[in-house]
Amino acid sequence: MNGGTMETKLTLSRAADLSGHNKSKIHRAIQKGALSASQPSPGEQYEIERSEFERVFPPKEWPSLNEVPERPQNIRSTGSFETGFDERSSILAVKLEATEVRLAELQEALTRERDRADRFEDERQRLLEAPRTEVERERAERERERQEAERRDQERRDEAERLRNELERARQEQDRLAREADELRQALLKPQSLWARLTGR
Repeated sequence: MNGGTMETKLTLSRAADLSGHNKSKIHRAIQKGALSASQPSPGEQYEIERSEFERVFPPKEWPSLNEVPERPQNIRSTGSFETGFDERSSILAVKLEATEVRLAELQEALTRERDRADRFEDERQRLLEAPRTEVERERAERERERQEAERRDQERRDEAERLRNELERARQEQDRLAREADELRQALLKPQSLWARLTGR
């Protein structure tokens, strides 16, 4: 526990942090209906009741240090800087979560395509023992299917690489926003120092 009030609702990221399970596993549980979760609108973060999450993923299976500190609440500010940071940070968090889930799905699809290609190769080897005319026909068909499977596999590899790059850019942007927010908070906590820097006095 983190000493504060226990959270009653969890995001996908928060649930993964608490339980040690990866987000793709939790997302699959939601898609299969094993875990109930709400989503205000498409593209927004899932909200999971903590009691429901603990029913599907019991706390006894979580790591011993299963509570990670929450981010400190933003200090009050009459300006628009904090509001802008919070909005951009929230949007980035949603994009990161969706990208990570999509990346996990692509990796699973790649595994399925590789398995399928292996089966095609096994079947091709088996057909070598058939009559030659039949072998040639089947070989041509299997070769076509193999090439098609390799093409799809390459497309998914390219898509996965694109998503990895997008994820890295989003993380860098989130880090930059976090640094800006920290600088703003420090400035708000030391108004006299900020005035001195601005006026040179």
